[in-house]
Amino acid sequence: MTTFFIRHLNKLYLFLLFGSIFFQQCKKETATDTLTGNHAVVEGYLQADKHIEIKITKEIPYTSDDSAEYLPNLNVYIIHNNVMTKLFYKGSAIYADTSMLVMASDTYKLQFDYNGFTISATTVIPTKPTNFKASTDTLSVPDFSSVPPSSGTMPTFPDPIKLTWDNPDKSFFLVAVKAQSTATTISNGSGNKLPIFRKEPTQGAEQELRMQDFEYLGWHDVILYKVTGDYAALYKTTGTNSQNLASPQTNIKNGLGIFAGLNQADNIELLVKKE
Repeated sequence: MTTFFIRHLNKLYLFLLFGSIFFQQCKKETATDTLTGNHAVVEGYLQADKHIEIKITKEIPYTSDDSAEYLPNLNVYIIHNNVMTKLFYKGSAIYADTSMLVMASDTYKLQFDYNGFTISATTVIPTKPTNFKASTDTLSVPDFSSVPPSSGTMPTFPDPIKLTWDNPDKSFFLVAVKAQSTATTISNGSGNKLPIFRKEPTQGAEQELRMQDFEYLGWHDVILYKVTGDYAALYKTTGTNSQNLASPQTNIKNGLGIFAGLNQADNIELLVKKE
């Protein structure tokens, strides 16, 4: 079976959710796959009310330590409302368009030729999430240093923050939380922890944020994305478990990667502080 590997998965979601997507996809070589090493790898996330940027690189072998190879001379098109728009090459493997904004509920098709094949994919942009609310805008973290281990007393943990939104049709949603630039690590450590975490995509209408989820004190942006099923499937088939990296989701015809739409609710600000 043809397989490929996604490197630096945490970076994928960090950059995906905040405007720059820099992950590399690879797959193991097999003797029966005549295209091994020659697939185009697409990283395309179309967000409502944003301009289009698509990253296209060349597949690299599973065991290679090489960085992704850029493909700068492609004729890449977006087809929307029966109009074909050619993307310009921006550099660093990015093809872009600044003449139109992505529209909710509309269908977009990506198409280009590479290595003798027509690579294509289609996505529908979700509608904007509605009625996004949090049960509180403050989370108080107990001061563990004030309770000696010898006392046998455990600090009181705060109740989880409950996030809710409308979801009458069982759409997919993803919650991400990003510490603002002024936030500091809870442990007063080196600050090398990722300033963002996300929850697994859900088809429900609520999710909880627990104290244990947070690594930073200070203000955070809580973000709700409505995502396509292709995006949710990508998360499900990769996750953070290396056992799932054998055959991640792809919706690219004659290529690898993902081309998916998303839409974002208005952010909720949350303050994490010590008691």
